[in-house]
Amino acid sequence: MKNYQSTDYAVNKNAAGIVYRFADQTVEVTLEDYSKDLSKKVKSAKHILMKNGEHIVGGAIYGYRKNGSGKWEHDPPASEVVRDMFNMALAGMTTAQIRDKLFADRQPAPREYEHLKKGMDITPKFMWATQRIWRMLTNEQYTGTYIAGKRESSRVGGTATVLKDKSEWIIIPDSHPPIVSKDDFAKLQEILRAPKEAVSANEVEDAVMTVIKVQAGIILESDDLTGLRKAGGNSEQLDEYENQILMLAEQRQTVYEQFVTGGIDRETYRSTKSGFTTQIERLKNMVATIKQSEHDSNAMKDTAEQAKAVLSDSLTPQEIVDALIDKVCVFPDDHIEIAWKVAGFSAGC
Repeated sequence: MKNYQSTDYAVNKNAAGIVYRFADQTVEVTLEDYSKDLSKKVKSAKHILMKNGEHIVGGAIYGYRKNGSGKWEHDPPASEVVRDMFNMALAGMTTAQIRDKLFADRQPAPREYEHLKKGMDITPKFMWATQRIWRMLTNEQYTGTYIAGKRESSRVGGTATVLKDKSEWIIIPDSHPPIVSKDDFAKLQEILRAPKEAVSANEVEDAVMTVIKVQAGIILESDDLTGLRKAGGNSEQLDEYENQILMLAEQRQTVYEQFVTGGIDRETYRSTKSGFTTQIERLKNMVATIKQSEHDSNAMKDTAEQAKAVLSDSLTPQEIVDALIDKVCVFPDDHIEIAWKVAGFSAGC
């Protein structure tokens, strides 16, 4: 095979790729072929480094942080929260019960925790998702095993990924300090995989009706409803503002006619018109505020009437569910989530 020097060929670059022109032949390399070849080389190099524990991809998972050498180490107090979660699950608590305990203990959710660590000015809501808790309880990396390379791009330059066969994953045992022992992790996986008795339809109905009645009580005792009972008298004010808008618009039109007929000069017209426009926009904003307030008040009144009907027992459970609920989702750990038709009933859920 002949070895070519850089002076032996000319290079033409274009949008499709690179064309090398030699004295005896022309070789065209498309950008796609070049990208594929480069991507394979980069992936291969990273793969070797990861297997050797020298290339830790991305940030650490909740409960850990990266030290100066890029290795994971415990990140208190998050690591203590993770340990408590595993202990609660091993004691038989469901993900919904763990979520409620974390809320009661005022533990920031992972994203909130990261924001607080960075000094961001946020007010934590302490709301953990049961799906997130489940993923954490089934994450083997909490035993000290580093796992990476589970997914890969489906094509060069694309953003879509596909799950690789487990035999192709990067798995490094004892890569970082464990938060939970391997024995406890294995024991918990057996507990989580164990078949559970299905929740009966009657149990779901009872739970849903309990939530509906609790929400109805909260609605009827809310400060917003108390203020609503005292509110009123907006209709006359709204009429007054709308009449003022019409009057100002007519005056602005009159000023325009005076300018057209030569009664006033351009500068006077512009100044006067600007004053009228400012007043009209201010009044329009006030009108919009009142209308939005009336809309919210009417919606709150409707919600209050529905809450009264729920607590009066004048409706059957089926009528109540049909009126208030879009769907009910029951998760494997007996956690129930309600999608409401009436927004007022979802507050605080």
